[in-house]
Amino acid sequence: MARLPHYFIAIPLTKEVQVMCSETQTFLKQKLPYREWTIKHDFHITLKFLGPVSDSKVCHLIDRLQRVHFSPFYLKVGGVDTFGSFERPRVIYSKVQLNDTLTKLVNQIEFEAKAEGFLAEKRPYIPHITLAKKWDGSAHIGNEVLTEVKNKDYSEKLLYVDYFVLYQIFPDQQPKYKVKAYFTL
Repeated sequence: MARLPHYFIAIPLTKEVQVMCSETQTFLKQKLPYREWTIKHDFHITLKFLGPVSDSKVCHLIDRLQRVHFSPFYLKVGGVDTFGSFERPRVIYSKVQLNDTLTKLVNQIEFEAKAEGFLAEKRPYIPHITLAKKWDGSAHIGNEVLTEVKNKDYSEKLLYVDYFVLYQIFPDQQPKYKVKAYFTL
């Protein structure tokens, strides 16, 4: 049986924010041992991960997502944080400031996805841009290195958000995320 393609809904980044995230990675690569570093063209802010989805279900979801309408808005991006334990953080990411408009957009997307039979996300929404994942446990770093990385004064950018997309994942390609549909706010 063929495996179903995986999808997620996200906000793509401007070239300017991509460059900022790449510059942050350059600094982090000198300090932290991760096996997988996100390439510049794959940076994004996930709104909802969908997982494996049939073609017909994707078409129905696209129709529903056309109903999502908001005024364009700005997000502040910059700084670094992690998911996972402090000693071995599984993901390091660039922070995205959560605001009311983003929260409402995520809630509307959850509503439309749930109407198509997708499970609601149970974890609290933390907007972020993944810079690296898969901690390489072979290297030991002290707590002072991670503290330095998190507390460094990184540049910040405002990201103008006037659309979001549905990405299909191609794990063996680079870039690995391809736009399946655009949704204008």
